[in-house]
Amino acid sequence: MRVFLIIAIAFLLGNSIYAQQQALYGQYLFNNAIINPSSAGIKSENQVGVLYRKQWVGIEGAPETKSLFLNMRTSKNTGFAFGAYQDEIGPLKNTNVQVDFSSRVSLTENWKLSGGIRVTASNISASLSSLTLENNTDPNFSQNLSSNIFMNVGTGITAYSEKSFIGISIPQVFNQEITNGSDFIVTNQRHYFLYGGSSFKINESFNFSPSILVKYASNSPLQIDLNAVFNYKNLLDFGLMTRSTDALGFLIGLKVNKNWYFGYMYDYPTTSLRLVTQQSHEVSLRFIWDTKIKSRINSPRYFL
Repeated sequence: MRVFLIIAIAFLLGNSIYAQQQALYGQYLFNNAIINPSSAGIKSENQVGVLYRKQWVGIEGAPETKSLFLNMRTSKNTGFAFGAYQDEIGPLKNTNVQVDFSSRVSLTENWKLSGGIRVTASNISASLSSLTLENNTDPNFSQNLSSNIFMNVGTGITAYSEKSFIGISIPQVFNQEITNGSDFIVTNQRHYFLYGGSSFKINESFNFSPSILVKYASNSPLQIDLNAVFNYKNLLDFGLMTRSTDALGFLIGLKVNKNWYFGYMYDYPTTSLRLVTQQSHEVSLRFIWDTKIKSRINSPRYFL
């Protein structure tokens, strides 16, 4: 069944749609600031980049994500990050701009704690008039809905050493809604993230970095991502991932030169969706440069 038809049925029944509208990225390992503002400026490298994700290729109205991001260190113990994201699924479009600030303190000789806050401005819109329907007389589909500009805040903390990290965050504290009179149509639920990982040196050429991400939102199943990433001489990243709710996949990243890094991820659905699609693609391009502001404790190689 087409995704936009599922959404249409929900509108006809007058029920709310509770969507996991936080952007879904497989490459969050290399840009943790997308899910946690405390990750701003943790690494000794600054970066700016773009990412594009096309989910469930071949299904009309399937999710599509576009993003632009910046992450940099502003002083020895502070950081700044910026992100602009747009998610589309059927007639729904979620546009989000966010700014992060972080501050860090030493816990022990080997561990630091970073805390961050986020300010966001977002808009959810539903272009109902763009749907192709057999019955065009239904007044529910003759209008386009919008949440207008919605301001929000987020927060998170991260503890890390040079080999390990653990973080928890709420990227957006307040729920966001589209209403049709007195009826709630779409609700952007509060999301909770818990994640961690470590990096191990196998030999002079290879490092291994396992990690886990747990995501929870009301009225949605608990999602657990497991990742196993290998690095070859700081030039090539490759590994496998599994998402408990719906997918298996692999990622590959190439450090083209000192400053440019290209990433690609492929997902294969493990649900009944595999009968109609067998692929989701995600590509990213990052420009990386060293910051002159150094810290005594560097973050792990596979974490930003």
